[in-house]
Amino acid sequence: MISIVIPYIASANDDLRYALRSWVKHANFEHDVWLIGEPPEWYKGNSIKMDRFPSNVARDITYKLNEVIITEEITEDLIYTYDDIYLLAKTS
Repeated sequence: MISIVIPYIASANDDLRYALRSWVKHANFEHDVWLIGEPPEWYKGNSIKMDRFPSNVARDITYKLNEVIITEEITEDLIYTYDDIYLLAKTS
């Protein structure tokens, strides 16, 4: 099992929907998906709700990565990606 970790900030676009669909369609390995931050209301999967540090991007990333490290349900083997990154072909 590999955890797919996506830090997320609420936005009006559909990038997250496209990214999630691409993982379902093209990830040819056992995985689970985790959103870290502000999951949208329609998202029903794994998430860790966290406030963000809008004035300090480095602190925000460090804060979220720290939470990923201490969350036991997230696997040691993980892929840290973003909501605007899509898989375009089968990946194993």
